[in-house]
Amino acid sequence: GELERSEYSCADIDWHFGPFAFRRSLLNLWMEYKGTSYDAQLIPIVAAIRKGCQVNSSIEVTFGLDAIMKQQEQGDLNFIEKRLLQLNDLDPKVKQFWKDSLYC
Repeated sequence: GELERSEYSCADIDWHFGPFAFRRSLLNLWMEYKGTSYDAQLIPIVAAIRKGCQVNSSIEVTFGLDAIMKQQEQGDLNFIEKRLLQLNDLDPKVKQFWKDSLYC
């Protein structure tokens, strides 16, 4: 059936938190996007919102960072570079796509 219009905007979504799920009817948004990294997960979410599809970002997930995981990530250059890439490459792409033409 027809999905309700989304009431969410870019500011309402924690873009760095996963996992995510989507309706099968929206699969084409992910299949048509030609991203190569995290953008392949996030840009289609923006496309869904811009097309008026309902996006639910209000589900609370209890998350506690495992102490061992935190210890492994702290001071790890590869992990730090991964986070910097997200901030310096991914976030600007997501922000820009709110203005760009839709690919789908």
